[in-house]
Amino acid sequence: MTFPHEESKADHSARVLITVAERLTGLLRRETSMLRSRRPQEIAALGAEKERLSRAWQAGLDGLRQQSGAATEMSAELRVALHQEVAELQHAAAENDRALRAAMKATERLLKVFASAVAENRAGAVGYAQNRRAPNRIGSTAGIALDKRL
Repeated sequence: MTFPHEESKADHSARVLITVAERLTGLLRRETSMLRSRRPQEIAALGAEKERLSRAWQAGLDGLRQQSGAATEMSAELRVALHQEVAELQHAAAENDRALRAAMKATERLLKVFASAVAENRAGAVGYAQNRRAPNRIGSTAGIALDKRL
């Protein structure tokens, strides 16, 4: 039995999910903005919060699914608000995914250009000079590694 001032378990779960979704949506939009403005170095600072919110979102969904009759117990207002917030979260996640893929593609292109330049440098140093001696090399060629994780 619930009293007028008490909130049903389904309503409480919906409010928690809405709050988590709002925060996760905001974080994804900030991350997308950082990617588009070419500031990927700042994204690492969002990682722990993104993981925490993602886990909270999944736990909230699991909890709501386990409540029998949650869909019918939830107030119509909260059901609509939850659906709207889920749509916003899905849109932000799709935009974030596109921005991440674009950043990865740009990084791969840059890596290919760099590797090509290294290969050209090595190829130019093969053979003999007019005096039949190996040409003098400018510096040494070293291997490189790029961290492609964002």
